[in-house]
Amino acid sequence: MRQLIWNSTLESSAQEFSNGCPAGHSKNRKNIGENMYWWTSPVVTETDIDLLGNRSSNLWESEFQSSGWTENKLTSEIFNTGIGHATQMAWATSISLGCGVSRCTGGSIEGTEYVVVCQYYPAGNYIGSDIYKSGETCSECPEETACDTNTGLCVQE
Repeated sequence: MRQLIWNSTLESSAQEFSNGCPAGHSKNRKNIGENMYWWTSPVVTETDIDLLGNRSSNLWESEFQSSGWTENKLTSEIFNTGIGHATQMAWATSISLGCGVSRCTGGSIEGTEYVVVCQYYPAGNYIGSDIYKSGETCSECPEETACDTNTGLCVQE
């Protein structure tokens, strides 16, 4: 499994989309996966803004524990448990991501709302496909990567 690398093009795309304070996923994302997170607070501090990346990724990762994960092949049944954010983060063939965050005011929710959008390339969550390749740690790292023994991920050289 590869360590995701930051992609400034995806960052720009995610930021542009989040600037519109969307209520749902973007359309026409050709081979781009997307995770979204909304957060509302009556009081906003700079610290809150700085924590949004951690909050969103921790919430997405927690889907593995709350929804369960019974097998490596993504089925409609598994996807429909609400595990799609977590499986996109762990999708073995996704190699890069970029995220954006926007402050949204004037909505129907009392307080200040934020939206975090992260986009992944290439997209994951293909029904009938493996979420990751099973095997020994780093046993299938591509040529342009090396094994990071601390994380067990294939990292870009």
